[in-house]
Amino acid sequence: MSVLKKEFIDRMAETGGITKKAAREGLELFIETLMDCMCENEKVMFNNFGRFEMKTLESRKGRLPLDNMKRPHICSNVDLPVY
Repeated sequence: MSVLKKEFIDRMAETGGITKKAAREGLELFIETLMDCMCENEKVMFNNFGRFEMKTLESRKGRLPLDNMKRPHICSNVDLPVY
């Protein structure tokens, strides 16, 4: 089962003894800062938790199943956050 953002914020507030508003602001600040670091091609590492970084996916050929012809992929290189 997945925990949604709202449920996660509720748990943060309960565990930390803070308001839900403060928990939401803290989580949003964390995510924003994490994305800013990754957009600057910096790796963010937390011991015993994980590493966050941007990964560039190279463009690749696609094909139409009906005519089986190779065609250039619509998207070129794409940067994606990875964990």
